[in-house]
Amino acid sequence: MRSNLIRCPVVKVSRFGHLAIWPLAELGPRMGSKPVDLAQLRPEFAHVPRNQLPPYQVRRGW
Repeated sequence: MRSNLIRCPVVKVSRFGHLAIWPLAELGPRMGSKPVDLAQLRPEFAHVPRNQLPPYQVRRGW
């Protein structure tokens, strides 16, 4: 398994001392009410930072 893959998204709410961790395979169905094919979504997700983010950063002057 590649070490750079996201396995468990985490949300830390410091104010309340709460740490929420979800296994990625469970989070998709919970959020979308149906199974999610992560292998299919990976290239689509990778497209955003590679192609959409740089023009936005240029417009913002970053």
